[in-house]
Amino acid sequence: MSRNLVAKWRWVVCKEDCQTTQHLAWSFVEDWGTRCKTSTNFDRYLVTHYFRNRGLEFAPHSEPMGYCHFGFITALVVAAQFEFPHSVAQAGRMLFLAP
Repeated sequence: MSRNLVAKWRWVVCKEDCQTTQHLAWSFVEDWGTRCKTSTNFDRYLVTHYFRNRGLEFAPHSEPMGYCHFGFITALVVAAQFEFPHSVAQAGRMLFLAP
């Protein structure tokens, strides 16, 4: 189940193969924007830091997409433990997807 969740939602946090932090995507922040659009702190800290300060456009989704960031992180931890029980490096690489 964890492997399926990682496969389904990986695109939300990583555009390509995630070799570097340049490949990270921030679609989950845009998803949060649909739920937090009235929060001044959300705009001030998350949107300004991840989008405006990097010259990126912030476009919140019109409706939540059903993604749960903490659920995704949990799926990454479970998948890393069971898929790479003897390789800290490979497990750590998978956990790199949990920005």
